Amino acid sequence: MSSRESKARKLCVGEAITLRDLIEVDPKVLVSNPSRLAKDEGFAKEVQMIWKAEIREFPYGQDHAFLKSTPLIYYCDEVDERHYDSINDEVAEFLKMPLYGNLIQNPTNAQESKVPGIVLFHTGAGPNDIFMRWKADALISSLPYNCSVLIADLVSDSDGESWDPKKYGPKRKIMMDKILKGKDGIWRRTILQQRIKAAIKALKGVHNVDPQRIGAMGWCLGGRAVSELARMNLNGVRCAVSFHGVVDNGGLDEAQLEENRETIAALGQRINELEVLLCNGAEDPFVSNDDLEACRNSLALVGVKTTLVNYENTLHGFTNPAQDLNPSPSFGYNEKAAKSSWEEGIKLFRQSLMGN
Repeated sequence: MSSRESKARKLCVGEAITLRDLIEVDPKVLVSNPSRLAKDEGFAKEVQMIWKAEIREFPYGQDHAFLKSTPLIYYCDEVDERHYDSINDEVAEFLKMPLYGNLIQNPTNAQESKVPGIVLFHTGAGPNDIFMRWKADALISSLPYNCSVLIADLVSDSDGESWDPKKYGPKRKIMMDKILKGKDGIWRRTILQQRIKAAIKALKGVHNVDPQRIGAMGWCLGGRAVSELARMNLNGVRCAVSFHGVVDNGGLDEAQLEENRETIAALGQRINELEVLLCNGAEDPFVSNDDLEACRNSLALVGVKTTLVNYENTLHGFTNPAQDLNPSPSFGYNEKAAKSSWEEGIKLFRQSLMGN
């Protein structure tokens, strides 16, 4: 597609596209319905500019010039109400909502078997975000092996409605606030974990994905999803990276934490065979040192190995150049931290997903 055609094109819900075409799409299109991919035109331009500039630096960028982004609708498994205390109709209906992921693959390698699968968990902006498309391209183009990437949907957003806080807020509250007790006696964020499980299952269901070589990355809200994933002990998940993730101990109070400790101790040591990298901005006002310690302690309880990298003089959202346009003093892009954390994440993925 020519540059002129790319700029003039419109985006449609449910459309498969060549990923890098988004670099040339008019920012006005990216912020319009029915398929919104940016907060505003300035946000879109910032991401487009750095994406375009970085392509020539991607180690394997030329091999993946025609990556395809294809919509993938999937669902959570049904939850047997007998397995949880206090589940209600609101929760049950929330879990029935369709989830609108995007599968990113190189069409020339789509038949290759079997390749690693990597799930990307989005920020509070939702899955329809040009930032997530850029990161999918950067990830695939930085690894020495082919892989399939799923941009997961945690909030059932088909068209970018999560850019509206009034629509995103209630969904986030249900995911974060519903701490329920499972049949195994463990307290957990049931809704969020069910949606994480659904994303992993959907990716494993892709015909050429090796279900024993699964990784995950998450930003902000998606970083919290990464920490929840690490607590879940899902088969085949080998590594995960959180970038400025809003991590914590799983949202549990002291009584629930103590009950979990006792239950896990009674069940015996459970080893989650994955490694988690936490990349955090030391000046991030949304994540305290206590939060980081609580997160690491909760992961150690289930045998997860974690590495924390704390970047000095770094705020929330430090991987996104568009955050320099954010009027909030809590957010800011840090080029040095962004590049360093990305290199650390790629290093972990190279080590963990290359195969046996």
